Amino acid sequence: MGQYHYEKFNSHFEVSESKSEYKVECLFTGDVSSSRMLNALENRLRMRSLDMIGTYILYKEFETKHNLEGDYFQLFATYNNFNFDATVDMLRASNFSTTERGREVTFSVKKENFVVDVTKYPLDDINLKELLYRDYKKRRDPQRALAYYKYHEFTTLDYLEVFQDFLAGRSRINPQFNILVKDKQDSRFEMSILQEPDSLHLVYFDSIAEEATYQEGVVQQAMYAELVTSAPLIDKQAYYDAFLNALDKNKTEWESMISFCGKKKSVSLDDIEAPAMFTVIECFPGAINPYALRYSFERAIYDKAEEKFAKEKIKSALEHLEQSINYEGIHTRTLNLIGATYRFDNKPEKAMPYLILAYMLDPEAQFVSGNLALCLDAMGYRHTGEFIEFLNDNAKIDPWSKNQIDTLIK
Repeated sequence: MGQYHYEKFNSHFEVSESKSEYKVECLFTGDVSSSRMLNALENRLRMRSLDMIGTYILYKEFETKHNLEGDYFQLFATYNNFNFDATVDMLRASNFSTTERGREVTFSVKKENFVVDVTKYPLDDINLKELLYRDYKKRRDPQRALAYYKYHEFTTLDYLEVFQDFLAGRSRINPQFNILVKDKQDSRFEMSILQEPDSLHLVYFDSIAEEATYQEGVVQQAMYAELVTSAPLIDKQAYYDAFLNALDKNKTEWESMISFCGKKKSVSLDDIEAPAMFTVIECFPGAINPYALRYSFERAIYDKAEEKFAKEKIKSALEHLEQSINYEGIHTRTLNLIGATYRFDNKPEKAMPYLILAYMLDPEAQFVSGNLALCLDAMGYRHTGEFIEFLNDNAKIDPWSKNQIDTLIK
């Protein structure tokens, strides 16, 4: 039958069963310097093994009831505190042995001597997704992020939170990634376009790229997105291709949408004579770290672009918007107006990279949700309806956007 693992600090437990008994194999990897400490350790392991057997019985019931596909025993045992009508003298113990791994002992009990009435425990009140989220928030690392990501109830809203946790430096992957996401936070993307990286940063990029090949899901996507953002221009396209390959378009609406836009983009770096922020953003929809941008509230050039757009002077408006991005810096209103201008010019595929970035910066930004939905619809995206459901659930939508979305739904 199945075997389940639980560990806490220096103690490791393997719980299993046969036809007639339950068994817990214990391993302690810490120091034991005296016989007194050894006796105390045996008592602690014995008591913990009793809890492990009871928890194992409840988990098997919970696992069957919910048809679980993964192993969540560690999580189940960590965040649930059950009491059992049993005494430690019910357990039989093997002799303590010292091995290369540490101190080992096995406890067992006949099934007839350890019966748990599962109906007396509130198993229906246990929400596994909440436990996974709680575990992830406790220590935002790749292992816990992926456990959360792989759970079947993981949503697009959950995805964006985890993805942006990594890009913002709130979650940790490896030392080089952790250093990079906090380096030159307001200009990292721009600097990658305007100057060659130093030797130290090249080492960072290589280390992150190597680590990314061993990761998967949202963690791998965040690593490649950071490389697209920070690595030299010559390497960005290869990292973007890897980013697209890492997306699971069947997992979340965001991944599906980004995958679609990445394949539909109409420009590449090879087409650009003098790369700058404005043109490079268009090349990599969905893979620019929003926390690595020079965000600015200056708007003198933007105001001229807005004036030209109001007069339907599209070419002139885009020229001013390009200057605004490159000289004034990034702002959601600028990104949105770029998207709106390209949409008005019947080029929705060119609009999407800017609108995606605007949404990542501020999901409640005025007009952005509406322009996203309109552009996806114009591009013939088959899952526009599902994406609209995500937009409605994720954040407050401004009246203009709501009106556009309602029109599409009808």
